[in-house]
Amino acid sequence: MEFPSTSETWKRLISLAESTIDIASFYWTLLPESAGSYRGETTQDGVDIYNGLIAAAANRSVKLRIVQNAQANNETADLASKGWAHVRSLNFSNWFPGGVLHTKFWIVDKKHLYLGSANLDWRALTQVKELGVGVYNCPCLAEDLTKLMEVYWEMGAPNKQLPSVWPISLATRYNSTNPLLATLNGQQSAVYISVTV
Repeated sequence: MEFPSTSETWKRLISLAESTIDIASFYWTLLPESAGSYRGETTQDGVDIYNGLIAAAANRSVKLRIVQNAQANNETADLASKGWAHVRSLNFSNWFPGGVLHTKFWIVDKKHLYLGSANLDWRALTQVKELGVGVYNCPCLAEDLTKLMEVYWEMGAPNKQLPSVWPISLATRYNSTNPLLATLNGQQSAVYISVTV
């Protein structure tokens, strides 16, 4: 069985997007200049992803939302300043003794997703061993992951205080004792999404 690369998966997700792309990532350095490097053959995948996201937002009116860890990020700041993305940054030390947003996922139109280890970094696409999964036409799983995106989105609001109880709309019925039963690549699978802080 042949597996697509992370960049192939992300490019496919961008091409499938009709209305929304939600992305969670620790940091962004898709453009080599952001990491103090020069453009070359190994950096092109990152440039293509960055430009693909811009094209989706600018040419197809795809709504791009990004949640990221709190450190400064030139690429997402540029996307936001040009109106191509809405960006929120999370500083976990506002609520916990430590921790960072280290989650990496994409959700497209609440029916396609990527979940894996790769940051939005050209090196993650060509120089580092990363592992991820692309899931297509599975709204049940994508909508469940969207609940996590909504939690992160709320946490990234200015001066946000965490609620003592989150709204029931963000509760999930899928967990380790009650996984989602789905057919993925023709295989019956038991799936749930989990994060830690």
